[in-house]
Amino acid sequence: MPALVQGINDRVLAIGYADYDNDGVLDEVDLCAGTRVPFGTVSYASCDSGVADFLLTEELGCSVSQQIERLAIGAKSKGQLVSRVDKLLASLQKQGLLRSQDKGPIKVCVAQKWKRLMKVKSRSD
Repeated sequence: MPALVQGINDRVLAIGYADYDNDGVLDEVDLCAGTRVPFGTVSYASCDSGVADFLLTEELGCSVSQQIERLAIGAKSKGQLVSRVDKLLASLQKQGLLRSQDKGPIKVCVAQKWKRLMKVKSRSD
């Protein structure tokens, strides 16, 4: 278990609350249940960007990949989704959490997956 998360889980276990995905966020306040620890790489559905994934905030319990999935909910177009993801990535870069060169591969995955989702949807209509 990663050292950053281990201390939080020790406190969680000591007071009797659950953190089933072991991301360091109690299940009762975890917005993204099922966070993969270790995090792996940022992916959008089946597209792997190759960029290291990480927990956005210890308060919310969402990885970058999970937050992208959350941003996709309700997106009406590829442009809208890519714009939402771009804002997220710009914010992460500004905070020093993401390198500039890592934004491109993530956005490519989002755009490619959106195309696949639209093709599947149009076939089923």
